[in-house]
Amino acid sequence: MKNIRIYNDYEIVRLSKSVALEHISVITELANMIPLVEYTNDMILAESKEGIELFGKWDHSMIVLKKGLPIAILIAYERLNDEYYPKNSLYISELVVHNRYRRLGIASVLLETFLCIRCFNHLSGNLGFSVQTNSALWNQYVIDMYKGFGFQEVGFKDYWNRKDVILFIN
Repeated sequence: MKNIRIYNDYEIVRLSKSVALEHISVITELANMIPLVEYTNDMILAESKEGIELFGKWDHSMIVLKKGLPIAILIAYERLNDEYYPKNSLYISELVVHNRYRRLGIASVLLETFLCIRCFNHLSGNLGFSVQTNSALWNQYVIDMYKGFGFQEVGFKDYWNRKDVILFIN
């Protein structure tokens, strides 16, 4: 595992497929802390979703470890533009911090570290970053965190059980 950054006594490292396999049950538990979605181990390890290739997933994803144990993840990949996303972008698919470690600034440091990635490895175009998150009032602190980094709303996406906001930053 290549060290990316140390924050307090947390280590932020690249989430390679081998690291994901080593910690898959804990990573899946973390992902399932995101409200109104449900993940399986296979979904976390997948390199495509609903016919969409997750370009560079293992190049751009990160994990936060405390004493070698996962406490937060950021899963990201290069996403082609489509009707919801205005440009090719580095897309944050999941960003979650374990309940015991929330409100300590870990998500912000993880996001800041991710935003330092300044290149596509598979796609081309002007680099931008995108994320989709629940638009419900109870999730406003997450939306505000992204907006605090300069993300702006570019649209919404409806699901059977929720409505997500799509945010983008160049």
